[in-house]
Amino acid sequence: MELKFVGGVFGGNIKPTPFICLILKMLQIQPEKDIIVEFIKNEDFKYVRALGAFYMRLVGTSLDCFKYLEPLYNDFRKLKRQSRDGTFMLVHLDMFIDELLREERVCDIILPRLQKRHVLEENNDLEPRVSALDDDLDDVESSDNEDVKETKVRSSPERQRGGYRDLDRPRRSPSPKFRRSRSPQIGRASCRERV
Repeated sequence: MELKFVGGVFGGNIKPTPFICLILKMLQIQPEKDIIVEFIKNEDFKYVRALGAFYMRLVGTSLDCFKYLEPLYNDFRKLKRQSRDGTFMLVHLDMFIDELLREERVCDIILPRLQKRHVLEENNDLEPRVSALDDDLDDVESSDNEDVKETKVRSSPERQRGGYRDLDRPRRSPSPKFRRSRSPQIGRASCRERV
């Protein structure tokens, strides 16, 4: 079966999507954990990866779910998702994984409860999560510190007096060509007197 989208059930008579049918078939077959891990590590087929992640979330322990699904936060490929009314929408794989780890119900299936991540960290079952953005933030902070040092060295007297001013813009905004009278009552009164 060729998998082209993820989803739960759809339509007025509640038809299951092929994604849910494959999940049911996997639940019947009960493949080994190694096979599911290979599904999750498969980088060529994004829907196979989503299928493995969903199955792992259904049958895996809390520790396995965090261990194997959190690295998928770095996969930003787009998935097509069918909603309950039959329409399709785009969702990224990292958002789908986030739903699997945080939500109670995904693709119209109520998922088993997961033990909280901080509890697993306190028991030393899991190491604290290191985000891929932490390295980028460290680089940005170090470059900001260098920029601050350079601006302190090169501060000009004009900056110290009046702050920053864009030299391409005029000092004041141009006034409109036609301005209304500031006292509209005078203009109206003079019109009445003439009549």
